[in-house]
Amino acid sequence: MGKPSINMRQIFIIFFLGSLACIGCNNGPGRVAAPKLDAEEITDRVMQEFDKNLDSVVDSDELEEAPSLRYSLKALDKNENGDLERAEILERFNLYVQLKIGLSRKFIQFTKRGKPLTDAEVLLEPAPFMEGLIEPARGKTGPQGYALMLAENQSLGARTGFYRVKITSAKDKVDAKYNENTELGFEIAPITDGLGTESIIDIK
Repeated sequence: MGKPSINMRQIFIIFFLGSLACIGCNNGPGRVAAPKLDAEEITDRVMQEFDKNLDSVVDSDELEEAPSLRYSLKALDKNENGDLERAEILERFNLYVQLKIGLSRKFIQFTKRGKPLTDAEVLLEPAPFMEGLIEPARGKTGPQGYALMLAENQSLGARTGFYRVKITSAKDKVDAKYNENTELGFEIAPITDGLGTESIIDIK
């Protein structure tokens, strides 16, 4: 008889934590509205930007130019072939539309060669295919390298979406490939499938 109560308690904890991560889900009273997104339109934007050979696939070579998609490849690549088919990308954005997340409270830990990167300014800049649909998000790393990312003009969290990551620091030298010429991508995901619960970005 003891086992069921433990399972129910675990389910409650998962549900409670999930609700904290979803500020503004379903646009309830007094909540932050989710952006209006068209999954087909965003998917078309992705394909126009990255599918250079027009085969309806963002292949492994084309993904080299898509850091935000690369970041979430494990979650998006359902058939695990290393490429992203149009249907796989569309499935992700359909999930965005379905869940209607207003803002997510998101901490990211930034490290340099495995050690916390402190007092660094972080900008999450919407990936080109999401420009005009979600706001940029900013944060500053603390003593352990964690930054709470907040969308512009918001105090509760950041938008679900794909981003380019730009890091600047007055204390530590940060290579251009992590700021103005960034090669870093990130997704504030609607769920943690394939991404895990810890968000860590390590630079060299």
